[in-house]
Amino acid sequence: MKNTIYKYLIPAAAALMTAVSCDLNEIPSFNDADAFAAFDVASVSVNEDKGTVSIPVTIASVEPRRTMVTYEVVDGTAKLGTNYSLTDESAVLSFDGTVRTQEIVININDIDGSTGNLTFTVNLISAGGLNLGAESTCTVTIVDLDHPLASILGDYTATGTSALDGASESWMMTFMSDPDNDNVVWIDGIIKVAYGYPEIDWRFYGNVTVDDDGKVTSISLPCGQSPVDPINGNVVSLWLLTGDGKVSQTGTVTMTPTASGFVVNEGYGVGYSTEDNRVSVFGIYNPGVTLVKVE
Repeated sequence: MKNTIYKYLIPAAAALMTAVSCDLNEIPSFNDADAFAAFDVASVSVNEDKGTVSIPVTIASVEPRRTMVTYEVVDGTAKLGTNYSLTDESAVLSFDGTVRTQEIVININDIDGSTGNLTFTVNLISAGGLNLGAESTCTVTIVDLDHPLASILGDYTATGTSALDGASESWMMTFMSDPDNDNVVWIDGIIKVAYGYPEIDWRFYGNVTVDDDGKVTSISLPCGQSPVDPINGNVVSLWLLTGDGKVSQTGTVTMTPTASGFVVNEGYGVGYSTEDNRVSVFGIYNPGVTLVKVE
């Protein structure tokens, strides 16, 4: 099925319109009553042989503040005491008023044999008299290096140009193993706005081809597949950009290896069909999206 692209939805559009409608003469301000503690990132990946992972926590304030930030860890597929442990069992960060950022350091245990990627979360519980920011939970993925596809699993910086306006975009993309099939990877962040696993599952799968030496030669993503969770209430699919402003739910999007990661050979996007047989897209890119492995 082919459809014509007719609009580009961005989740933040409503917020943008609200901001535009504000008093243009009002100068934004930030005072210590607005101070909060938050993670610098919402997710982080670490190789199982790394030994430790450090997760930055920052106090956002006009001046550095004295406070204590307490946190907790919550098991997912990774288990406390088996796959990871706290270097500071008090689970408290003490800020003395001289620095804004400190790190939660967690020990990572290297388990023999293939376990698949394992995850757990770190939650900020309190920050003394300060608020907690929106990023109060960080998901940690322990990357299994014993997996046959270990060399390609993990985080990538993706860069591509919009097929709608030619604007350059850069975002995070993560390759994850499949618990049941060593020849499949799950990709979080196939487009910029579709990133957030495990809180939201917007992942798409790709079939991995390897040569006789086990070296990855390509990844093929079938078009028409849908992630587990909808985007903004809409059941979306992976679309192939066929040219002349057309997209199709049939065909395949392929990735081939480069010296630093992968390149996407076809144009592609994520969207849904409307009642009048058009396509509303949340992101669509020209051929040549590049993926650079984050080491």
